[in-house]
Amino acid sequence: MVAVRPEKGEHIERAIKKFLNKCKKARIVEEYRDRQSYVKPSAVRREKARRRVKTLEKLAREEEA
Repeated sequence: MVAVRPEKGEHIERAIKKFLNKCKKARIVEEYRDRQSYVKPSAVRREKARRRVKTLEKLAREEEA
């Protein structure tokens, strides 16, 4: 569970920003979106492999330059 307590004299906007950063690091929003619909395990593996190939291609292009 993510919780943020604003320090004394701290602006509420700063506390909200801290809360959003903690949520992002905990991957709360991403997990919620993932659980909204079922994705077959084979589709997950296929997407993971596609991202891996794409990343390797990008690294190869950067290495050439």
